[in-house]
Amino acid sequence: MKKVRKEKQDFTLRDLPKNRFLLFWDLAIHQWRSLFVVSLLMTLFALPFFAVFYLLQSLVSAAEAQGVDGAGIFALVFYWGLSLIPCMAILHLGFVGAFEVGKSLSFQEGVLPGQSFFLGLRENWWKALILGFVSGILFFGLMVGGLSFLGVAESSPILSGIGIGALILLYLTVESAFLFTMTQMTIYENTLFGSLRNGFIFAFVRLPLNFVFLLLFPGTFLILLFVHPIASYIALGVYALFSSFGIIIWNIYSNGLFDKFINREYYPELVGKGMAPRE
Repeated sequence: MKKVRKEKQDFTLRDLPKNRFLLFWDLAIHQWRSLFVVSLLMTLFALPFFAVFYLLQSLVSAAEAQGVDGAGIFALVFYWGLSLIPCMAILHLGFVGAFEVGKSLSFQEGVLPGQSFFLGLRENWWKALILGFVSGILFFGLMVGGLSFLGVAESSPILSGIGIGALILLYLTVESAFLFTMTQMTIYENTLFGSLRNGFIFAFVRLPLNFVFLLLFPGTFLILLFVHPIASYIALGVYALFSSFGIIIWNIYSNGLFDKFINREYYPELVGKGMAPRE
């Protein structure tokens, strides 16, 4: 007896993910090839950062083996931090290209990852460079300032802890504002100043929750870089495979904030885009 052949049903809006958590898993499962391509493209723009970091690592190890004093180590970190500033600018070029792909994926739009990546780069490269240079300067301040506070940790542990904590808080707050700025740049036609203003508003309005997402990306890679020399090499592999997943997380998270504070009033057609309509 022949089995009854079921008719293939057309895909409808109701078949889309019902919330942002399910949207992420849907993309991770069904768009992993696109995400893998984006991760590799991001890694190309991250190579100068990793190269300079590994160079410092080897120089500091050699200096410690030769008994170089604290002043010598500080000089190494100082010039290392300066050389990282342009590397951070190049790193943010990869971010803005990836956010363009992430926008299309999070909206469940068809996308060719390579073309979309370079489209975002072509349209927003100068804005990304500005953000990247500022981020690099702040990262330089974090490294040099943090090392300076560590130098007085024995005599003034409370002051040292407060100083390092303040530097970390400043950098994370500004970087979260920059990530919000780049996600806006791929969606709205706005000036860099306008996107930055909104970015800082989101950075302060969602300050505690932003740190959770920063811990996922790019915090995971930074922790691996600094926790141990062997882990720092693992960080490059993890970045090459999974950096785009961090971008998607930020896209989806940002879209939720944009729906609440921007889209609901000004762009209602974007509210909940990429997810099943609410009943």
